[in-house]
Amino acid sequence: MKKLRASVGTSADMAAGVKIGQVYGGYFSNENNAEIFCKIGIEPIIKNLPKKLTLVDFGGGEGFLAKHVREYLISKTYQVDASVLDANDQYLEIAKSFGLSTICSSIQDSNLKDVNLIIARAVIHYNPAEKQQIIFNKIFESLTKSGYFVHQLTSGSEENCKLRSDIVNIKSLCRAAGDFKYKWISEKECFRMLKKAGFKENLVAGYAPSNAWGPQEQWERFNKKRTDEAKASDNKLLLKKIEKEKNIYLNEANNLIIKYIAKYGDKDIKKIDDNNYLVEYPYPIIISRR
Repeated sequence: MKKLRASVGTSADMAAGVKIGQVYGGYFSNENNAEIFCKIGIEPIIKNLPKKLTLVDFGGGEGFLAKHVREYLISKTYQVDASVLDANDQYLEIAKSFGLSTICSSIQDSNLKDVNLIIARAVIHYNPAEKQQIIFNKIFESLTKSGYFVHQLTSGSEENCKLRSDIVNIKSLCRAAGDFKYKWISEKECFRMLKKAGFKENLVAGYAPSNAWGPQEQWERFNKKRTDEAKASDNKLLLKKIEKEKNIYLNEANNLIIKYIAKYGDKDIKKIDDNNYLVEYPYPIIISRR
């Protein structure tokens, strides 16, 4: 059997036991955010979709967004065959409970054809730079002629994207692995790759509610599980090691933010206290047509 190649982001989430619906204050399980995605990303193209269509959420995790898009289309009298494609089988079990079909695969290893509508939300940065074009190419190849790709990009200015990438790629965070690094991208860079993949029509249809995270939250996301396990087993040596790694990480991450503020200003940085910052960023919803 061929070994499943999960992205570095998916692998990190699985190892840390991340519940994606709970991160960032429950952003990805928020009903209003899903409705906004439908309003901005699906409503403008609905008249161009066939009345009987296939919908696949690439990197769709627990299926929350796919469920809402399916329900929205059904409410407009469309017949929808909806699936979630993700490499995290734990998430897919939840998606099944919504009555969604599931495909356990990484995007780059998927082999779908003639899909009418592909959606995605906050997925691209889960892959290192050299894989991102491959992801866009695969999405293009998976669509039927004149099919649509609607995705919500975790974006920002090139400087903002680099800052967030640098923070999560710090070795002591234990989120990135080896040469596999996270990379957030600007709208400009995203459009360049979409066009290279073959998409001829690309536009920012609007913006979903923005978001923010900081070094502290990233540490909790990827180290809470092992910290709790060390506490439960009363492993004082491991707890000391984890605390040392945390201090190293937070010091390095905060220094990156301080340097960023000195160079670019603090318009997208919220200072909580001397050791705690939040980095704010936008969520453009991009409609692309094959």
